[in-house]
This record gives sequence, structure tokens and C-alpha cells, in this order.
Amino acid sequence: MSGEARRQVYRRRAVFELLGGPVVVVLAYLVLRAVFVATSEDEGLIAPSGVRFGVAAVGAAALCLRVAAVFGAPAWIAYRLVVAWSRPAVARWRERRAARS
Repeated sequence: MSGEARRQVYRRRAVFELLGGPVVVVLAYLVLRAVFVATSEDEGLIAPSGVRFGVAAVGAAALCLRVAAVFGAPAWIAYRLVVAWSRPAVARWRERRAARS
């Protein structure tokens, strides 16, 4: 494997590590949201016939995943980017600190 091929594999792996978790959360939210829309039959959580607890549970899970997708996924991506960009600086700081000791 040439150097350029290794760099491409490393880049793909880095992108997957960065976006893998958030993509799974967003896809799970989309699937659960589709299930909720299909099962609620345009009646919502509280229907004239009463509360349907199965639909309410799916709706609550969809709401939790929506919060995770809207707030958690971008926060996770920002955190991973900061960690990735700060690694070289931390390594240089550790080398300088070890050289002084």
C-alpha cells in the first residue's frame, strides 16, 4: 500500500470516527419518527378514545432522540474536532515539559 493510499484510509477512518456516532443517532431518530408518525394516525399522543401508552412511549423516545440529534450530535462533533486539533499541541507541550525535567 502506497503512502497516498494509507493517507486516504486514515482520512476515511478519521471521518468515520468523527461522524459515526452522530449519524447513528440521527438515523435512529428518523426511523423512530417515521414509526411514530405511522402509528399516531394524525391523532397525536392523547386521542379522544384516551391515552395510547404505546404511541406515547414511541413519541417520548422520538423526542429524546430529537434532543440528542439536535444538541448532542453537534456537541459531540465539536468536541472530537477540538480533541483532534489539540493533540499535536499537547504532544509538543509534553515533549517540552519532558525536556525540562
